[in-house]
Amino acid sequence: MLGKMFVINAPMLFTGVWSLVKPMLDEATVQKINILGANYQDKLLECIEAANLPAAYGGTCRCTDGCDKSDIGPWNDGSVEGYPKEEFERQAIKYGGLELYRHVKK
Repeated sequence: MLGKMFVINAPMLFTGVWSLVKPMLDEATVQKINILGANYQDKLLECIEAANLPAAYGGTCRCTDGCDKSDIGPWNDGSVEGYPKEEFERQAIKYGGLELYRHVKK
């Protein structure tokens, strides 16, 4: 289920293609998708708290190993019913990243 999606630094060609595709999509889906150019920070900060937005995108978050390697989110903090799942921990053990998973799971 998509909550909201942002495409940032979208080139003009992408914006043009989006304008052709958008009428074919359900209005509820279109409302969830934001296509943003180079001046995207203000729009992101309207929807995402600065503390949760990586500094590279205009926020203040600076995760220890880098936000791009973080797995923090509602799928791991228990706020979404049915998650986190035990199989995620098994995958973390198999493929690495168990310490990150356990940090988030607490």
